[in-house]
Amino acid sequence: MRKPKIAVWMGCLMAALLSAQVFAQVGGPFKYIQVPGKGVGKASSAGMLTNGTLYVAGQNGRNADGRIPTDIGQETTQAIDNVRGVLQAAGMDLGNLAWINVYVAGTDNLDAVESAYWKAIGSNPPARSVQVVGALAAR
Repeated sequence: MRKPKIAVWMGCLMAALLSAQVFAQVGGPFKYIQVPGKGVGKASSAGMLTNGTLYVAGQNGRNADGRIPTDIGQETTQAIDNVRGVLQAAGMDLGNLAWINVYVAGTDNLDAVESAYWKAIGSNPPARSVQVVGALAAR
């Protein structure tokens, strides 16, 4: 069975989505993606599936209990696990990921984020962009 093509616009690997991209569609069903065991987000659904394309909201590094790991490598791994959870809730996995935006707070965190990212993302990484920013929104 062929997996649907996905395009993912997300800010992840830290505490907040730093940019907004708005998409609108006329016609076709929308399926709201909810990760089992996680509550609905305050600002948006975890994901929206429409016409075979999954749009994933920004995912941060919070554990299931809501805590953010103190180690940036663990936080990065958790953020990718959170992305994986949204994908799996939609019947996909990291191999279906087409694009990912990574936001890193400060250059001093970049090496640790990169190391954890490449260990967690798998053997077929998606296209990506990495933005180093001065700070992220409050956690």
